[in-house]
Amino acid sequence: MRIAVAQEAEFTPDVEAHTRALSTIIANPDMGSITVAKDQGRVVGMVSLLFTVSTALGERVGLLEDMIVAPACLARRRCRVDAPPPRRRKGSRMRLPQAYPAN
Repeated sequence: MRIAVAQEAEFTPDVEAHTRALSTIIANPDMGSITVAKDQGRVVGMVSLLFTVSTALGERVGLLEDMIVAPACLARRRCRVDAPPPRRRKGSRMRLPQAYPAN
């Protein structure tokens, strides 16, 4: 989170608030998910999704809240990730929103 906060001019680091938020999401899987990427055991990235119901789709969706990548990985444009991607929950699907036609 330090990387993300350092990149955002309008944020001031608040370790207690960040810890509380991440702990709440981890403790409540229906609220969201945290996925961490590691390269040789070292954390190099994190993605957090928050779940809600889309009024456009009429179903549950995940909103990308944070995507943080270590500067060293960005400079190399790639990092090896130790773990496979997370498994989706039964009945979940990933889809990109469709564009609405112009009127």
